[in-house]
Amino acid sequence: MNVFLPIIKARQEKIKNKINISDGDEDKEDFEAYVDTLFDLKLPDSGNKLNDEELVSLCSEFLLGGTDTTATTLLWVMANLVKNQNIQEKLYDEIKEVVKHNEEIEEEHLQRMPYLKAVVLETFRRHPPGHFILPRAVIQETIMDGYKIPKNAMINFPVAELGWDPNVWENPMEFKPERFLSGEDVNFDLKG
Repeated sequence: MNVFLPIIKARQEKIKNKINISDGDEDKEDFEAYVDTLFDLKLPDSGNKLNDEELVSLCSEFLLGGTDTTATTLLWVMANLVKNQNIQEKLYDEIKEVVKHNEEIEEEHLQRMPYLKAVVLETFRRHPPGHFILPRAVIQETIMDGYKIPKNAMINFPVAELGWDPNVWENPMEFKPERFLSGEDVNFDLKG
């Protein structure tokens, strides 16, 4: 609480006093931070605003959760590249082709690196950062595949198991970025 609370309080003060959040840098636009959305949030049961402890808890959970999942995903990318030297070489060749020697990789380079995107997508399929997505509530009684699902039931989607399903993916446990490249054998839908 000692680390986050002063930052949260400073942010509240800037908003309260309508101080330009960009600290005088006229080239920067004001933006709304995640914590800003929490200041006016009211708890459904009591109607009270979040207290300092609750604000700190939510901010730290999101910061640590985002950091942990990102680091874990990067570790899986590296592990799969080390394990699959041919994939590592193909990715390295693509990067060398797009990015000049001693040049930093910029966002605009990414559009010209489909294999990098395929490696990332395959990493998410094989090793999703979370094994479930946010649960959904059923708004009316439904029958699906012969199972009765009552109204207001909470449904969880096991993302990891969907990515490992042999009915959906050929050789699902194999790390194969090519399955996300354009071609006649490619068949996937990331929209859900």
